[in-house]
Amino acid sequence: MIRYVESIVSNDLIQRLLISLVILLASIIVLEITKRILLRITAGRVRERRAAENTFRMVKAVVASVTFLLILYVITKQVIVVYFILVAIVVVMLASWELIANLMSYYAILLYEVVTPGEYVEIGEYSGRVREVTPLYTIVEDDYGVYAVPNRLLVSKGRRLRREPVVVTVTVRVWGLEEPRSLEDLLQGIRERLEPALRMISAVPSEVTHYIDEISADSVSIKLEVLMPGPRVSKARLDSLLREIAAFMWSTGYSFSVSVESVGGWRVR
Repeated sequence: MIRYVESIVSNDLIQRLLISLVILLASIIVLEITKRILLRITAGRVRERRAAENTFRMVKAVVASVTFLLILYVITKQVIVVYFILVAIVVVMLASWELIANLMSYYAILLYEVVTPGEYVEIGEYSGRVREVTPLYTIVEDDYGVYAVPNRLLVSKGRRLRREPVVVTVTVRVWGLEEPRSLEDLLQGIRERLEPALRMISAVPSEVTHYIDEISADSVSIKLEVLMPGPRVSKARLDSLLREIAAFMWSTGYSFSVSVESVGGWRVR
């Protein structure tokens, strides 16, 4: 029996099949380890988990192709298959270098928390607030537009910027409030409807305050203090701020005026 087994194992074809089986098992182990690593990196993040699943499908296709070619070489022992494998790997790497670099940089950003949405960064010639990090690009927003910057540039050239926020004070004067209850309703509306919108414009969460500055016989003056991203506040952002406040006040039906009183402590004339 032992001699029979030895004769089978010593058979050249059987040896090739056993080596092929080892290659197949090694590929399966590599795929399983890769899948666990990707899922661990993106744990708790729904959007990133979908990206990890897409990445895993791409890795699985590459590993399956290489495994097939290796097994084909082991069984046939044709040197030309080795050349074909090397050429195929080189072609795929050259054609997909940008894609692979951005994907690897994406997982490095997640794993080491290089940046998070809301932070300010400078990436080469681009600088602004990070809106979102996608598998291939980092979406950066500044005063002039939105840019998609390759992730590899963020990892190699990016740096965080520390910007002190600027306090923008807006005066809202309202006419036609007939009783204290009307004022309470207006302030409640500011808290429930206007504050969330201003937080989105300011990009500094939970940093919008308002208070009554002056009450006269026919009007009331309300101050709004909004933290805007520094070091300077562009006219476009101020216009967006005023438009949001005016749109809300139009919905109340009261007569009103809106003006920017100061930016960063400097009065606006």
